[in-house]
Amino acid sequence: MSTDRTARLALAPNAGVALACVLGLAAAAVAQTPPTPPSRKLAPVTATDPLIAHTIYTWYTRDSFGRAAVQPLEVFSSDDTEHYRAMFSRLRADGVDVIAGVLTGLPGERRADGSPLPTAYQAENLLRVIPLAGAAGMKFFIYYDTAIRSYWKTGLRTGELDVANPRLRRQLVDDFEWIADEVVKKHQDDYLFLQAQDGTPVLDEAGLPRPVIAVYVARALRDAPGLAALRRVMNDELAGMYHRKGLGRPALVLDVVFWGGTSFDSDLVAAFGANAVALTSFCPVYPRDDVHRLRDWVPLFDKLYEQAGKEMAALARWGVLDPAMELWPGVMPNFQTRSDRSGQATDVGDWEAMLRMGLRRTVRLEATPQENPVRAMTIVYTDEFYEGTPLLTAGGLYTLPLTVQGSVLEESGINLSKF
Repeated sequence: MSTDRTARLALAPNAGVALACVLGLAAAAVAQTPPTPPSRKLAPVTATDPLIAHTIYTWYTRDSFGRAAVQPLEVFSSDDTEHYRAMFSRLRADGVDVIAGVLTGLPGERRADGSPLPTAYQAENLLRVIPLAGAAGMKFFIYYDTAIRSYWKTGLRTGELDVANPRLRRQLVDDFEWIADEVVKKHQDDYLFLQAQDGTPVLDEAGLPRPVIAVYVARALRDAPGLAALRRVMNDELAGMYHRKGLGRPALVLDVVFWGGTSFDSDLVAAFGANAVALTSFCPVYPRDDVHRLRDWVPLFDKLYEQAGKEMAALARWGVLDPAMELWPGVMPNFQTRSDRSGQATDVGDWEAMLRMGLRRTVRLEATPQENPVRAMTIVYTDEFYEGTPLLTAGGLYTLPLTVQGSVLEESGINLSKF
């Protein structure tokens, strides 16, 4: 995982501490709103038939795996389209509907000395795989990483990520225009647009379908005075830009917006305005004495995701969040570092338990004022280093046991072909 991401967040050594933090901050948010909540009841309910998304990072060379703690069955390079063609076929066969491609740079970008930016390689590879996702019967959407992108493109460290900074504002506007022109418009048949539960497209105020774009939200974007500028850029400027291109208002999935030291950040979500449709997160973890394998993490993640849904509902009841907001949790098939292997799956049941938990905690709010709500999504966050390749653990288990994934989805009533 990236240094910024790994250092951000840990599950509390005592789950009660983490939940108390969440509850306390929810109460603080409510205390700032009018004393009487609306009469409408809102509660999180499990979403039916969610899409299953699978993240990929196209930044590997064959040399990358020389540093792997566990060697893959197949060493590959991210510029090898045949690798992804085979990988996508396997993913689709076992229940994956959507590929989320992480974007950290743009093709052809160079440093001041003329040498290519490292992120250009990743972006060039990403463009090659988009049509492969469509050919495998899946959709595709961009996951925009503000932290890595801003570091390499604009030279900004985390503490300098303030949208009031004109360099960062220009970067966001230019990057989202590139996403519109080079990805969404050129691959409209393969790109994922927001859809309702019955599969029909969700249209914006201009009557246009909304392309889905996930955004990893660096914490520094929360800091004043950046929130006002963030609202202007993400809500107003981008909607206008996309409309002029014949595209709907971007449907933003905000990643890593709750838990940790500041819990759920309703101000940050509100700053994304009408663009935000869902919240998601995967919590990086630190060692715990009571956790030894992936299944031990499942009840801890389950409590955190459960509480996040309740907190979202409470904020919606008080009018702080849009009641149409959904929670699309991230689940991890196998996460580990060189020093901590506690997230390693030791048998197929470990991943099955994690996946079932993620499906259960994918929620919308009951009594949402829509008869046909937005179709939800459960996001499989593959290890950023291993990228879901068929790695063997010490016990001979695949990092992503696809046959188990497919059977769990079918048992849950997931329609594997519906879009």
